[in-house]
Amino acid sequence: MNNLGPWNQVADDVALRLTRATSTAAQQYVDWQREFSDRLSRTSRGLLEGDRAGSASFEERSLSRLGARGAIPPSGRFGPYTPSALELHVRSRRLSIDDELSNMLRPSANGVFITRDPDGVLYIYKPFHQEYYGDQNWLPHVDGQLAIREVAGYRVFELIDAPRVPPTALVDGPRGPGMAQLYVPLKRSKPESNYLETHRAQTAMGHFLVGNADGNEGNHRPRHNGNPAHHPDDDLVAYDLGYSFPESRDPLRGTGEEGEEDGTEFSFLSPFIRAWDGATFPQHVLDPVDALTPDRMGSALEDLKLGDSAIDGALERLAYVHRNHTIHGDSFTASQ
Repeated sequence: MNNLGPWNQVADDVALRLTRATSTAAQQYVDWQREFSDRLSRTSRGLLEGDRAGSASFEERSLSRLGARGAIPPSGRFGPYTPSALELHVRSRRLSIDDELSNMLRPSANGVFITRDPDGVLYIYKPFHQEYYGDQNWLPHVDGQLAIREVAGYRVFELIDAPRVPPTALVDGPRGPGMAQLYVPLKRSKPESNYLETHRAQTAMGHFLVGNADGNEGNHRPRHNGNPAHHPDDDLVAYDLGYSFPESRDPLRGTGEEGEEDGTEFSFLSPFIRAWDGATFPQHVLDPVDALTPDRMGSALEDLKLGDSAIDGALERLAYVHRNHTIHGDSFTASQ
C-alpha cells in the first residue's frame, strides 16, 4: 500500500514513459547513454575479481592511505529518535532493480539503480559497497557513509518543514545494504534564481544546515509534471546529499602525492547558499528552524551513527541560524 502522503502524486513513472514515447531526441540521448554505459562497463570489467565483482573499481578509487581514521561511532549524547512515517514506509519497501530504467541513468561514480517496490513505485537505490569517497579528507572512507548522509539530509529538510528532498531511508536492497529515495521524474536543470522564493530559501537553509558540498546544478532540478518546459511555479527537488555533514579532517584520507595537498578540504557548494548568504529569510522558513532544538537535531543524526564532529558541525550551523536568522557562505566544521 502506498503511504507516501504528499509525495503520492509522483509515485509512478507516467511522465517519464510519456517523455520517452513522444520525444525522438530524448530516445536518441538514452541510446547514447546506454552505449556509453556499456563501453564503460566493458572497460571496467577487467578491474573486477572474485566475489568483489561489481564494487572493486569503486573501492580502488576510494582507498585511503595506511593509518587513516575510519568511521568513529558517536558518543551517545542524545536521546532516541523515531523516524517519520514517510521514512519508515520507504525503509519497509522490498525493492527489485528495473534494468531497463537503470540503464537510462547517466554514468555515475557511485552505484545507482532504479528499483520498484511491490506496488510498482520507483525508488533510486545506492548500495553501500559501491560508494565513491574521492579524496575528501573530511569524510570517512567507509562503506555506508554516503548513504547515512543522504538519509540525514532528508531528515534535516523534514525537520525544518522543507519538502524539497524526496522521502529517503536506509534499506536492505537487492545488492545489499544501501539507501533508497523515492524516484521523482525531473525536467532539465535551470538556474537557482528561476525557482519560487520559498523553495529557494528552504533549499538554501537545508543545504547550509547539512553542510552540502555537492549542491551543483545537476543535483537540484524541477519536478516533471507532464510538461517538459520550465515554468516559474516548478516544484524544486533537491537530492544527492551524500557529500554533506563534514567531520574533522584527516590528511591521511586524501590521495595527494608527497608534497601536494593531502586530500580535498571541505567547502560549501550550493548556489542557494551563495544567493542567501546574509540575506533576510521569509519568516515562514525561519519559524520551523527556530523551533528545531539541538537535542532533536542531534538525536536525528546520532541515530544514523554520524560521528560527533559531524553532529557538532551541524549543531554549530543550527546555532548560527538561531542567533542571526540567516546563513553564511564561509565553510567551517566543528574542528575549526
